[in-house]
This record gives sequence, structure tokens and C-alpha cells, in this order.
Amino acid sequence: MALVADVPTFRVLFPELDAVPDVRVQVALDGARDELSPTLWGKCYEKAILYFAAHEIALSLARQQDGEDGATTPTGRVQSASVEGLSVSFAVPANATANSDWLSQTPYGQAFLALTRRCLSRGVLSWP
Repeated sequence: MALVADVPTFRVLFPELDAVPDVRVQVALDGARDELSPTLWGKCYEKAILYFAAHEIALSLARQQDGEDGATTPTGRVQSASVEGLSVSFAVPANATANSDWLSQTPYGQAFLALTRRCLSRGVLSWP
């Protein structure tokens, strides 16, 4: 069974985002659909839409949280951490581009990047 990029499928794949209203999820799905090319993505198109939308929502939620408490929410993959000195370093992907750096900020964006390597020719991150 092929995935369909709709709200019910989004809810099944990303239950941790259940608090996000359906209308907001639909707007993110529609936005992702506008950004990604079905011709380029082929059979991976619907899955790419779902992960791209989840990434956009996660970043939006992080920005909202930043605005509420004044602190900045760190994003990206943790490269190292220490307890007593409270030092955390975030990894910068090798061969990072503006898009890959932006996408690496959430686990959904990281999954989207992995999907690009599996589904797009030459692993180039590109959309119209």
C-alpha cells in the first residue's frame, strides 16, 4: 500500500505531533506539495511531502517555544555533551549546503535528507 500525503497518514506517522491542529497540518502538507516536484520525486513524492511538512511544523513549534521563554531551542544532531559544565555541541553535516544544514535541524528533516539520497538521482537536494 502506497502512502498518501494527507492528514490521517500524517497522524499515523507522527503521533508526537498530535497536538498540532489538522488545519495547520494541511497547510504544511499543501506547502510541501508546492515545494516538491512529483516528476523529480517519483514514487517517493508522497513520503517526501509528509517528512517535509513534519520538518516545517517542528521548526515552527521550536520557534514558538523560543518566543515564549526567551531561550533558544538548540537544533540539529548532538555531536558531544557534558554534564557538569553543561556543554553541548551540534554536528554540522559533511558537505553541508544551506538546504542540508536547514533540514538537519529536526529528525524529520534528517529523514527527508535520507530520502533524497535514496530517491533522487545523484542524491541532489532539489525542488522547483
